[in-house]
Amino acid sequence: MCVPEPRAYQLVPLLMALRLDVKRLLIADDVGIGKTVEAGMILREMIDRGEVERFSVLCPPHLVDQWVGELAEKFDIDAVAVTSARARSLERGLALGDTIFGVYPYTVVSLDYIKADSRRESFAQACPGFVIVDEAHTCVGGSEKGTQQRYALLERLAEDATRHLLLLTATPHSGNQDAYARLLSLLHGDLADGPEAGDQNARRRYADRLAKHFVQRRRPDISDKWGEAGAFAKSMKADAPYTLTGDFQNFQEDVLEYCLGVATRADGERARRLAFWGTLALMRCIGSSPAAALSALRNRLGGMAEGHIVVQGRGCGLRFDLNESALGRAGQDEFQVYSLLRAPDLAHPAPTTGRENQIDEELEVLPGEGAPKKASAKTRSRSETAVNGLGCPGRNSFTSSRGAL
Repeated sequence: MCVPEPRAYQLVPLLMALRLDVKRLLIADDVGIGKTVEAGMILREMIDRGEVERFSVLCPPHLVDQWVGELAEKFDIDAVAVTSARARSLERGLALGDTIFGVYPYTVVSLDYIKADSRRESFAQACPGFVIVDEAHTCVGGSEKGTQQRYALLERLAEDATRHLLLLTATPHSGNQDAYARLLSLLHGDLADGPEAGDQNARRRYADRLAKHFVQRRRPDISDKWGEAGAFAKSMKADAPYTLTGDFQNFQEDVLEYCLGVATRADGERARRLAFWGTLALMRCIGSSPAAALSALRNRLGGMAEGHIVVQGRGCGLRFDLNESALGRAGQDEFQVYSLLRAPDLAHPAPTTGRENQIDEELEVLPGEGAPKKASAKTRSRSETAVNGLGCPGRNSFTSSRGAL
């Protein structure tokens, strides 16, 4: 496979890193500019120079396989994925006293797996001297336990002044100055107090230090200043109205009515919020295509705090099971409904109702292609009523990635 040459602007982080004895950078380029490529070039250069023999990439679990693929395809680096699901199989092949990070020199590690209190310290002791952290902003903001665990891990790794550390994020500053200061403090202790601390000379030293460790470009910067006007594809989009009729309209309205029923059964604010996100995900799938609707209805989607409700007809299954234990399995600190769409759990089906069977029957007769992109005013009104009925504050309308429903 032919790998394209890096663009000129992607060499900037590499040149910055080569000027530092300890490579610590915050690469905050815009989405699509190529932070993965920029970090990979620094890593590849360090390996080729013989300065790095082991490394770890820390990233959210959904990016682990992507990182493994990018390293192999673009940099000829074969890394091992370390996640909750794969760690046990990796450990089974180890000799007594060995660890994953001692045996496998190149690893891509799930942050959710390694942040746990039971693993954090042992990883810090065995951690390689070169670490890349993707989506680094998720490790410093907020007061949630999961975020605190991630930051505690990075803070522990940063204590080794000789460890190379590349932080990647497209959103280094989300409006939380304290979180931004924590992020910068991982690069150098002089950046921990912020630009306003001290006199004018101190602020100047802060600015000079930051310039050595921080790089951020936006797409307009690349297009205008680097002569790369064709570097990014220009999106061409247009809205195409579509009025729901016949089977599509009946199916849409029955699903909305079903979602309202789920919200009505929810008891308590927390349960209503979970019901909102669960049914919102379902409605987005319905608005995308019949195939997406079928996939969503077949898989576990969400649920009530009081146990679970299982819907299983001839062509689909939907389990609502978001009690405390389910949230624990998904990761309470960064729960996302879509993470529960991946695996159906219909081992204990419950009797279906007439409404649920009707939805299933309507779905089976819908064509697989030609999904509506925009609904009629009547259906949009029903959608708004449904979402308002879920009781999520600040949500008074419903839209999907394909348009308003």
